[in-house]
Amino acid sequence: MNHVWFYEEFNYLRFHYGIITIDKMKLDRTRSAILQVAHKMNLRSGLDHSPQQIEKMRQKIAKMLKYGFENCDNYNSYILGVLNGDGCLTNKKRFHLVCKDFDFIKKVEKYFINWLHIRPQIYKIYNKNTYNYKQGYHYELTLNSTRLYCFLYQFYNSKNKDALINLNKFLKTRKSQISYLEGFFDSEGCIRKCGKISIDNTSIKLLTFICKILKNNNIEYKIRRTQSKKTLSKMCWRITIERKKSKIKFSKLVHSSIRRKEDRLNILSN
Repeated sequence: MNHVWFYEEFNYLRFHYGIITIDKMKLDRTRSAILQVAHKMNLRSGLDHSPQQIEKMRQKIAKMLKYGFENCDNYNSYILGVLNGDGCLTNKKRFHLVCKDFDFIKKVEKYFINWLHIRPQIYKIYNKNTYNYKQGYHYELTLNSTRLYCFLYQFYNSKNKDALINLNKFLKTRKSQISYLEGFFDSEGCIRKCGKISIDNTSIKLLTFICKILKNNNIEYKIRRTQSKKTLSKMCWRITIERKKSKIKFSKLVHSSIRRKEDRLNILSN
């Protein structure tokens, strides 16, 4: 673990230990930089912590972060699916997600807490966009972390050419692949009024990876090229699941955090 303290370490300390002393923490950063971060995180200096306690906190944080970044589980698999869907990595080394569904945002926040014991920041914003479907109030989730950025960048299809190769190596188990599919479906999937299940994306390579997961679970699908109403300047690819048996299998396999999607999935499974 580096001897530089980032935002997630302050988040971890606040989440587990509450208010912590800033004066007696011997860090590599300058005192003004520490106090600036502490002020943003609403931390106060006033309680005494011994150097032994601080060292135990450092070791525990390092162990948790190392375990979270090296091991594949349902939490980080779901977040990887969200990342390649509606999520993105900004130039400021920040995970960023904007959507209208508050249930979706809360599930991503819960999974970050269960995965890394870090609580992301959530804002309510009003989006004045030229597209009608993007107008109105949205929820924005952000998480500042250099190490998280470096980890997620390996699997970020929009910027990394080897992202799909890394995903194949990382998502080894069936549970992790299904969890990845759930995150991607919450971001890019929908259930149409006619009953068809569809997943849209502009990357054909990413959708072929999704097709492999569907094929491994004996779900029949069709993939075709279409013109997206949302991105008129780009061609879009769409996976559709039309057969009744395949829709029942998909609805029993995948559970959505968005209520309207989950209600429609329950109707299909019955």
